[in-house]
Amino acid sequence: GKYLDLQPVYENGVVPIKSVFVADGEDNKNFGFGDFLVTLSRGLSHFPESKKLSDRKKYVRFLIALETYLEGFLKRTQPLLTLNDVVGVAITDFEKEWRKTGGCEGWEAKAAEASMVDATEDGAGNGGAGLDLSPYKTAEDLEKAIDGDTLKAELSRLGLKCGGRVSERAKRLFMTKDTPLDKLPK
Repeated sequence: GKYLDLQPVYENGVVPIKSVFVADGEDNKNFGFGDFLVTLSRGLSHFPESKKLSDRKKYVRFLIALETYLEGFLKRTQPLLTLNDVVGVAITDFEKEWRKTGGCEGWEAKAAEASMVDATEDGAGNGGAGLDLSPYKTAEDLEKAIDGDTLKAELSRLGLKCGGRVSERAKRLFMTKDTPLDKLPK
């Protein structure tokens, strides 16, 4: 129909992670559907990042369920309107903000994450020039000079495994100095 019905999103996505939506010290048993609607109308950016990440998988499932429902609602109620018509400007603004600061409202700004935006300012979509590895003679030099988050962001930008200890990330990234990406294990 033409009316939002967020009850299934609440029951399947919010109930398992009520603690994310409730202020510290408050009892989440009293957080009902009406509270969820009020919270949603204010936006999700006012929740601390630590709460969102405490139940990361469940929070992501909630966001996916909400996005899927809203996309379906848009298709049912405005079939001639494309998703890009509705959210295109917001996505562009978000990417600009993330690229500039490495974060956005509701998420800690980390400069190392600024490079993780797929598109670049000029729209070329190459993800930026990346880290210059030429000054480093060994992976250990790279590890000492670059923090773990920056190493992780660069590995992610290149499409390589970005987890593990900082020393492992440095070794993996250092391998890209002399080895073509298509010859490296993903």
